[in-house]
Amino acid sequence: MHRIGYRVVICQAPVLRSVFDLIRSSYLRPILASVDEASTLLHAHPKSTAVVYLCSPQNPTGAVLHVDDVGSLIADVQRTASAVVIDSVYDSYCFTRSLDVRDYGRLPPASVTFVNSMSKNYGAPGIRIGWLVGNSDLIGQLIVRQEYESIAVNGLGQAAAIDLLDAGNSELIARVADGRSQVQDWWLARGNYPELRIDGGTQAALPVLASTDPEKLADDLMLRHDVVVSSSANYRGVSYPFLRLPLGVPRARLDTILSAYDQVHQE
Repeated sequence: MHRIGYRVVICQAPVLRSVFDLIRSSYLRPILASVDEASTLLHAHPKSTAVVYLCSPQNPTGAVLHVDDVGSLIADVQRTASAVVIDSVYDSYCFTRSLDVRDYGRLPPASVTFVNSMSKNYGAPGIRIGWLVGNSDLIGQLIVRQEYESIAVNGLGQAAAIDLLDAGNSELIARVADGRSQVQDWWLARGNYPELRIDGGTQAALPVLASTDPEKLADDLMLRHDVVVSSSANYRGVSYPFLRLPLGVPRARLDTILSAYDQVHQE
């Protein structure tokens, strides 16, 4: 992106710190914003210098974008000859209508690139295989760059990916959906407010008390209950402290995690 003239990446917040740092290490300036703020920020920069980075379903909030939410933003991107990257690596786990490449027919506009992954959609992070849908010229440049960064994906990984595509991920999706219901029922039974919305993704961002250090809470869960979770400290642009809980683990394990959360958080 820097080589072809981009200088700024407008990121939908919150965003993983590693993504934020990756952008900076690529000589680009990350700006954290809501989707509603992105168009204003886009017009504040010279044409063809800003990229918009969206994530739907978002990690960790589970927020899902619909084409109506970003239609005007994508139109602004096209008018300014900029680009939008839509990180949709959790798109198998959408519990509401989501933005999808099919909203644009066979291919999205030339300025829009969808990114996807075996890691999230098929629960196979070790394979290191993903795919892009977008403008063929841009993807051609990215393929060259990918070969520069990583010589090749190993043959065993490619064979495993083919097997997973053949088998499908319906069982994994069902487990995540069940975990979502389990967490929402638990949250409701505790009398918590506001409602815990999980519109998509494989995690739940559980709010913690403003007076609580989320990293200390995560450490207590790990040291005392053998539960390892991420916290809001792993993200940039967060609006409230939270712990990120997985939804796809077995029901009994998720019960253990939720009970440990209750015990540690109440102390």
